[in-house]
Amino acid sequence: MIPNRRYRFFMVNLCDYAESYTSTYVGGGIIIGAHTFVAGDYAWFEGFDTPINGLHVITGTDPDRVYIDIGPDAVDTSILGTVNKLVKRYVDPLNFLNTKFVWEKQNDEIFFRKKLSGKLKFDNHIGNDKDFDYFLNHILSNPCCKVKFVVEKRCSELGFDDLRTEQNWNIDWEGYITHNMGKWNLSHCNVETDIEVDDEYTCLLDSKGEEVNVLDGTPLHTVSITQETGLEEFECCTHLSGVLMGLFSIDHGCGIEYDHTRGPSASTLLQHIVMGDCGKTIGTGIGGWGIKKLVVTIDPDNPGGHCIEGSEAVCLTGTFCITYIREWIYTFDIDGVPQQPSANGGNDWYNDSSSTIAGLPVTKWARNPSTTYDENDFSMDCSDYSNSLTFDYSDSIPDPTTTTYETGRYLSDAATLVARTNCKQINGIRSDFFEINPVGDTPGYAAGTNYVTGAQNKIKNLLLIHMSDYLNPTADQPAFIGNMTFEQLTQLWRVAFNAYWFVDDEGYIRVEHISWFSRAATVDTTTVANDNRHRNKSLKAFTFDRTETPIREEFTWQHQGNIDFVGFPIKYSSPCVNPKKVIKSDLTFISTDTTFLTFLTSIEERDGFVLIALDPDDNSQIDKEVGLLSTLDLNNAHLSWANLHYNYHRHDRWLLDGNMNRVDETFLSAKKTKRQVPIRFAGGCCAAINPLTDLITSELGDGQIDKMQKDNRDELYTFELLF
Repeated sequence: MIPNRRYRFFMVNLCDYAESYTSTYVGGGIIIGAHTFVAGDYAWFEGFDTPINGLHVITGTDPDRVYIDIGPDAVDTSILGTVNKLVKRYVDPLNFLNTKFVWEKQNDEIFFRKKLSGKLKFDNHIGNDKDFDYFLNHILSNPCCKVKFVVEKRCSELGFDDLRTEQNWNIDWEGYITHNMGKWNLSHCNVETDIEVDDEYTCLLDSKGEEVNVLDGTPLHTVSITQETGLEEFECCTHLSGVLMGLFSIDHGCGIEYDHTRGPSASTLLQHIVMGDCGKTIGTGIGGWGIKKLVVTIDPDNPGGHCIEGSEAVCLTGTFCITYIREWIYTFDIDGVPQQPSANGGNDWYNDSSSTIAGLPVTKWARNPSTTYDENDFSMDCSDYSNSLTFDYSDSIPDPTTTTYETGRYLSDAATLVARTNCKQINGIRSDFFEINPVGDTPGYAAGTNYVTGAQNKIKNLLLIHMSDYLNPTADQPAFIGNMTFEQLTQLWRVAFNAYWFVDDEGYIRVEHISWFSRAATVDTTTVANDNRHRNKSLKAFTFDRTETPIREEFTWQHQGNIDFVGFPIKYSSPCVNPKKVIKSDLTFISTDTTFLTFLTSIEERDGFVLIALDPDDNSQIDKEVGLLSTLDLNNAHLSWANLHYNYHRHDRWLLDGNMNRVDETFLSAKKTKRQVPIRFAGGCCAAINPLTDLITSELGDGQIDKMQKDNRDELYTFELLF
């Protein structure tokens, strides 16, 4: 045992069953009859409903039953199985005090994993119950069997009592061993082995690439999306003077009526009257103009002709005004080619003009919004020629196209399913940022308000629609397979929203914006206590992580066309950057440009999802806001790169000054790249230091922990700090 009596160690071999019991009932507890389990024992459950199967710690017992924590899952109590009691064996590594615990970040994520640095050695020395023989007979003889290795720790000195009493012992670390991690020496009866970390992240990271069908088992949600196009009007007036032959007939009721039996078509009539002065092409031809309103104002002093029955000619004087209208939409050229929108139930679109928006080539398309003219629209009554005669054709202009999508799934439900399908020990997802089961402990948090923007929270109800369902919402067979991995999910959080995850103390995945982390200084290495001040005196030495600073960051959705959704790279022009480094963040399974998708002629790739921000005040509708580049009011613009960057990515940039949305910016915060030489700290036996949220005070100020390690012999911490 460890001389200072602070540590003890045990192993649990998942292939080493001491006893097996057949369950007869699953309810408040699993009934197995008389047994030898006590709270804290490990057991392997098999043959039960999925939430029960696997490794569990016994949380309590009755004479004929055992209790375990199975989280929030419902359990099929009709499916019974076997409970296997696992051997819990205490061991004595020879060299634990020569090892260290090291806290390191996991690749692009923000959380730290506590790992054991150094191999542990076991032999058959007197008093250790022949540990090597156990390794030989139970680990080497069971190839690739997982053996848990648990480190327990206590901070109070209890004298010479038995170290194996349960008083004041707490689990400090968990790892695992397999036979091929060891360096075996049968001649000297010893083995040195690595111990891999086995923590709350192990399952999630091991299964991060496994696909989960998020369309199976998640509730449906319906959303209506009205596609936005611009409406453009143009009024043109001309003076009437002369005889209009064959165009009007006069009936006995003194009604002026277009005689479609003798005159030209309606559109031709209007062209005859005003084409020369207005220069507009009417109908579905070039220009895309249609007629909204026609107003004839008769000159009361010189009205012209009279109501003469049977006359084939009317002489009118006055003013003739026509209001034209057309729909328009911009699309962004792809590889120099204009992208014609689909008709989407209306008239065809015509290329009106080419221009640029925010420096990118775009094409403006136009079309006649009217369908067909009703001949009755050209009839009206008059009492005399002093009246203004109005022909209103607006009834022929259809309302904007509204599509109902009935196969949406909340991202929060999909994320929970992805996380828990392979890792039942995860209890769910929490987030004050996305307002998913919010804890409410974030400074400034208020329900309905995003704590980053300080405005109404537009990301609390995010909806996923499978791409094929979005492109064909009335299909006879909606999509039934839509796969997502945990790696894709965390990439979406990080790339789109600058949000990061970790597993909290209650077994929930916590997802928060980058600004949530590193909030307070909790350790001061400049104080007198434990001689820390002298230990860290005159360590104002540091370097900069220059090679990691990119010249620009690029972001891409699966499909994108409108300027706000295409966005621009975030750029850095400082000489401190590495000019060869470009960070590309591609979300190739998510699209958010809903209008672009709707008006594309065709999309061959129908995998992936459309992510939609719902209206915070009405979750049956898509959210609309002004795109920061186009200045147009657009569907889903909150999820455009331009708006996402401004709202959520001005934090934790590579440098404090840069260029975002083609505007020079001083960002709200920057990554800490000034790295101080290692600082040491004697924190005592059980110092509680959380590298996620704790800052460390040194002679340079309050530093963010980038790496932390602890010597197991003297409990001395070493920090690598960033400023």
